Parts: sequence; C-alpha cells; structure tokens
Amino acid sequence: MRYPKTSVPAPSERHPIRFRSIASTYKWASVFMEAAADKYGSLWLAKRLRRWRWSLSTAFSGVGCAESAALSLQAAGGQFLLEGNHSTRRSKNVVLKSGCEIDKECQLVLKNTFGHCNYPDVTCVDFGKNKGSFCTTHQRHCPQARDDPTRPVCICFSPMGTQLKESHPQFESHESYYKKYSMVSDVMVVENVVEYGDEIAKKRLGENWEVRSISFDPRNLGLGVARARLYMLCWNKLKVVWDAPYDLAEFLDALASQRVLTAIHYFWQKRPCSALSDADERNLAEYRTLTKKKKFPDLSQYARNGRGRGEVSDGALMTLTTNCQKIWSEERKRFMEPTELLSAQVVPTTDLQASMCQAPKLNLSGVKPASICKMAGNGMSVPCVGFMLLAAICSLKPIPVQ
Repeated sequence: MRYPKTSVPAPSERHPIRFRSIASTYKWASVFMEAAADKYGSLWLAKRLRRWRWSLSTAFSGVGCAESAALSLQAAGGQFLLEGNHSTRRSKNVVLKSGCEIDKECQLVLKNTFGHCNYPDVTCVDFGKNKGSFCTTHQRHCPQARDDPTRPVCICFSPMGTQLKESHPQFESHESYYKKYSMVSDVMVVENVVEYGDEIAKKRLGENWEVRSISFDPRNLGLGVARARLYMLCWNKLKVVWDAPYDLAEFLDALASQRVLTAIHYFWQKRPCSALSDADERNLAEYRTLTKKKKFPDLSQYARNGRGRGEVSDGALMTLTTNCQKIWSEERKRFMEPTELLSAQVVPTTDLQASMCQAPKLNLSGVKPASICKMAGNGMSVPCVGFMLLAAICSLKPIPVQ
C-alpha cells in the first residue's frame, strides 16, 4: 500500500510507533537520530554528523519551516554526539544566512524569529554584486555568502493552483532560483507539489549536478496529517559525492513509523465551542447530509458543489491549504485554532514546543489569525524537511579542496 501521490510504500506492522502525541512530534530530530543509529550504527552516524558545516539560505520556506528543521537537527545531533562520547563539546554546525520570502507578514515573522537577512523576491537576489541585495531585516543592502537548501514556489504546478506550469509568468522565479542558487551552493533541497517533477531541476542545474527525488507524505514518518510532496536532493558533483549504502527510499524506510495520530489529536488546545454563522450552519448541515462520515469538515469549502473537504480516509488530518481557517471538529464543536494548524506542520508556537525541538518559538506578534492560517497552509512539514536535511548530512561527503 502507498499513500496517494507517493513513490514509497506506507509503513507496516514491522515499523515501530515513534509518535503517540502532538508533543512527541516535536522530538522528531532526536527520534530520527536514534532510528538512524539503530539501523546503521552510532559510530557511522557520529562520523557523518561531525563532517558537515552548513551555511543555510532558504527560499519560500513556509514561515521558517526549513530554518526550524535545521536548528532542531543541530541540537539533536550535538546531544547525540555528547551522550555517545563522540564529542566533548556542543558545536554549532548551522549558520542561518538568509531567507527569501515574498509575503510581507512572513518576512516579519522570519525577521522577528530568526533575525537572518531576508529578501523579498528571488528574482532580485544578485550574488554577483558586492553590495548584495536589499534586505528587509536590516533595511539595507547586505552581501550574501555561501547558500544551501532552498525551495521554489508551487502555484504554477499545484492541482489547486493555475496548472499553467512553465508557461505561467511566475515561473520566472523558478528560472532565477536555479540559476542564482546553483552558482553559490554545493547542495540544494527542493520541496514542491508532486506534479512538479524532477526534470525541471535536472534540466536547469545541468550536467555538473546530481538530482535524486522521492515523493512521500508526513504519514510515512508517523504523523497524523496528509501532505504528499516531492522532495529533491541536489548536489554539485564537483564539490560533493554520494557516500551512503542506501538510496533515499531505503533511508526513509529506516526512519518510518506506524501512524497512530489522527485529526482529533491536532485539536489539542482547551478552547470553548465556536459560534457558527448562519452560512456555516447551513454548510455544516449539508456536510452532515452529503458526507456523513466526515468528522472534520472544512467549512471554507461548500459541500453542495462537490468540493467539500474533510479528514482523509484513514482518519488523518487533510492536507492544509492557504484557506484552511474553518476546519471544524464535530467532537470538539469548534474550529481548529491557527496555532493548532501550525502544529500540524510541527512548527513551534509555544515555549514547551520550542524547548522540545530546540528551535525558536515562532514570533507571531502582530500577525492576524487569518494570516497565520494562510502561513500554515503555505508551510512545509518540518519533519519531512528535516528528513531530507538529515539524508543530505548522512549521505553526502564534501570533496576535499586540493
């Protein structure tokens, strides 16, 4: 069995259960480290953790999802090395260089949370000029250094988007993305909708780059939310070589988990019942008539026009979209909270969550609830991105400079 749009089998009974609560999902980095060590050996993992230093830049990272993933891995990796006596000190292997985000509220959140340089548009980033590009964090032109894992936009390819693909005017950002970041990067991690495919990256990166792709879902890692995406690990073959006894699918299988989390787990806050408007009441009544089995209808979509949405068939939360602020629980009698939506992406929004994943709590000061919902729908699954970053760390070896 496979989850829809994925290229790998779903976990089976031979896989362990790694996550039993929403809180436990914020320990994903440590859990992944333990799984990798169990499969390949502690010394094997320690060797790979010690040999990498990352200078990280992101593009359209979903309000800091990639930054959060990298910092969580850094903390978990440091703890693994210390506890296993593989190192005597906790080193910082990740430097956040910059982010590129067009949404102004996302820019504000990135600035207040991470403090790295932020650029409003990938097409205006110019690595060739000494003065750099205009940075919205420091309100000046900042020089750019070496950059690594990043991500292009999906609206041209998403089934719920324009579907115009390369003919869409916005595809210019993809062209610019590959051209500019390939000049300064050794490694890129690309996330996009499955329909994006990997030929675009292969064609634009050229013969000096290797591209390996895999399509998987957070449920492959034991999370209770659907979000099948294409992930590509790309590297400059003149700078980096593959150095692992597996492919991406085998590495994912080593970290995979049976899923016990369902949609109801993501309604974890103690909140009063929500008041429904007349329109919402009518829509909910139609959901109950037309889709009787849906316990978590999305009231931002009308049931009567055939576009009604709810939890997926296995009980997991549906894929979040930018218009997901009215996901209703029949059991809780309320809408999902904006920060609960972010927890479905495993983004830390509380002090406890931040302490568990060892990444900064997202600073949402001044951001409207509707905007937070949009950010959650635009975001990425942090553990899925984390898996790809860990795959890069464990699988790629820098070629020594002669």
